Amino acid sequence: MEIIFRHTWLFFSAVMFANAFIIKSRAKRYINRNPNLKEGYEKLFKKFLIYGNIPWLIMGIGDLTGLTKSIFDFFTPQQLNPIVVAFHASVILLWIIGSYWIYFNKGAEFLAQHPGFFNFSEPSKTDNLNKNKVRFFWALMMIGGVISERTMWSWDISLRPVLRTEHSHLVYDFSDRLPRFGSMLFPLVFVVVGIGTYFYHKKFVDNNSTMTFGIKERRYGMVFGIIFSSVGGLISVIVIPSMLNEYSKTRSVYDKKQYQTIEGTVENFHPMPVSGHDSERFTVNGIQFEFSDFDETNYGYNNAASHGGVIREGLQVRIGYFNNGRKNVILKLETQ
Repeated sequence: MEIIFRHTWLFFSAVMFANAFIIKSRAKRYINRNPNLKEGYEKLFKKFLIYGNIPWLIMGIGDLTGLTKSIFDFFTPQQLNPIVVAFHASVILLWIIGSYWIYFNKGAEFLAQHPGFFNFSEPSKTDNLNKNKVRFFWALMMIGGVISERTMWSWDISLRPVLRTEHSHLVYDFSDRLPRFGSMLFPLVFVVVGIGTYFYHKKFVDNNSTMTFGIKERRYGMVFGIIFSSVGGLISVIVIPSMLNEYSKTRSVYDKKQYQTIEGTVENFHPMPVSGHDSERFTVNGIQFEFSDFDETNYGYNNAASHGGVIREGLQVRIGYFNNGRKNVILKLETQ
C-alpha cells in the first residue's frame, strides 16, 4: 500500500493523458462538421497535456527524490515541504493563468468555438457553448478549488514550535487550539458544487441536448446537482455539530484541569506507517495511548513519528491526558 500512495502521481498523470485523448476523440466529431476547427483543437490538446501534467511532474520529483513520503504530504502544505509548496504554487499559478485567459484574453470565446472541453453531450445542432457558460463553469471550479486550498492550508496539524524549559521540551499543548473550521466546513464544498451544477444545467444546457443512451443532459445535471448538494448538506449537519461538541468538551476538561498527568518512559511503541491505515500506539506506566495523523475525532496530539512526530521507544515523557470514552486523549506532551 505504501508503494501505491508514493506513486499516486503516476495514476493522476495517466488520468490526464486518458482525458486528453477522450477530448481529442470527442473533438473529431466537431472537426468533421467544420475542418477549420482542427488547428484550434490541436493547440488545446497540447496545452492540456503540458500544463495539466505540471503539478503531477512536481509530485513525481518529490517521490523519486524522497523529499515526500506519500500523497498525504500534499494535504498538509503548512508543513512547508518545498516540493509540496511547489505543487500547490503550480496549481494556483495554473488557476491564475487560466482565469486570465478565460476572462481577459478571449479564452471563453475560443472554448465556445471549440466545444467538447466543457460539455460532454453527443454533438447536435443545439449543443454549442457560449462564452458565459464557459465563464460560469470555470468560476464554479475556481470556487471549489479555492475552498479546498484554504482547507488544506488551515488543516488542524499542530505546528506549535517546541518551547524549551530547563528540564523539558513542550511539544504539544491544547491551550492554543481552535475548532477545526477547515474540516468542519469542507462538506459545504459539495453543497456549493451541487447548487452550482444545478443552476449551470438549468440555465445554460439546452433541453434537447442528450448524453449517452439518450439521457437528457439538462435533466440529468439538475438531478445530480440536487443529490450532490443534499449529500453535502446532510454530512454538514452531522459533522459540524459533532466536531463543535467535541471541541467544547475538550476545552472544558482542559480549562477546569480535569485531566490527569503521567510521567515515565515510552514502552511498547508501535509506529504508524507513512500511508496511514493504522494507528501509532505506546504505553507509559501501563497507560495506553493511541492516535493517527488522519484521525480527527478528537483534539489531542496526533502527530505520528512517520509524519514528523516525536514519540519513540524509550523516550522520557510527561503527558496530560483524559479519557473521552473511547481512548486516552493527549492534551499536553513534554519530552525530557
